Amino acid sequence: MKKHVFIVNPNSASGKGKRTWMKVERYLISNNIPYSIYFTSREGEATEIVKQIVADKMHDEIKSLIIIGGDGTVQEAISGLPNKEVPFTFGVIAGGTGNDFVRSIGQDKHPIKALKRIEKMKNVTGIDVGFYQLQNSEAQGRFVNALGAGFDAEVGKKANNSKIKSWLNTFGLGSLSYVIALISLIITYKRTNLTINVDGKNHDFSNVWFITVANGPFYGGGMKISPNSSNQDGALDVIIVHNLSRLKLLTLFGLVFIGKHLQMKEVATFKGKEIYLESEEKILIHADGETVGYTPANISIIHKSLKISI
Repeated sequence: MKKHVFIVNPNSASGKGKRTWMKVERYLISNNIPYSIYFTSREGEATEIVKQIVADKMHDEIKSLIIIGGDGTVQEAISGLPNKEVPFTFGVIAGGTGNDFVRSIGQDKHPIKALKRIEKMKNVTGIDVGFYQLQNSEAQGRFVNALGAGFDAEVGKKANNSKIKSWLNTFGLGSLSYVIALISLIITYKRTNLTINVDGKNHDFSNVWFITVANGPFYGGGMKISPNSSNQDGALDVIIVHNLSRLKLLTLFGLVFIGKHLQMKEVATFKGKEIYLESEEKILIHADGETVGYTPANISIIHKSLKISI
């Protein structure tokens, strides 16, 4: 009999992952639904678990592979997939702080309602996945929401490492840690010059704050960084913020929450499938909010490579 396989990050959002799993487990047991469970305890472990599942050829035993955690846990899990068609269906149950992927696919945020939808397998669809490879290291992986470089990556790193985030998570306000990190970094961050190649064409920018390569509309806990993006169109949307004063940057982030920042003259946008990014000085890169390394980087799209039940 096929079973659901769960990968759970119990520490996501200061224990929300564990609490969510406890609700899900009670439902599974009371309804006699077969399952197996893997808990992650360190960074990168979800990637290793998925690689092992694929290597052990467990495909015929799995009804769906369900991730409980935040966007970082989802990003780790899909980074363990092979570069060919995924042999099983994925599901995601919100258990993190931002949960932007759950938001972008329209999955219910209530864990049991989400599980029931996944379990029925009535709406299985193909989702695009972004792929990155860093040039100065062997680091590579995938992302479902967005890859970013520069100021926003530094904000994410500071927020994720802050003690106040854990405290805010206890009140369901973990996203505020990003606002606090943003305000603290806006005075000291040093902008840089950047070249981006989109489908073979170079574009140069000076005094760049950050660049986002988006696969979906949201990042940072609901900010509409790329409101017109679709994770099913086979392309990535590029947003570059440059030549902007520090004060006006605060205005931009206010507009990001309602998706109106693209109208600003200091925001450049492109759309493409193959992207190369390099900067005058190395800048930090994140994938779905998780720090992965520094520029330069190659970025591409893998069209509808992830089968997901929503």
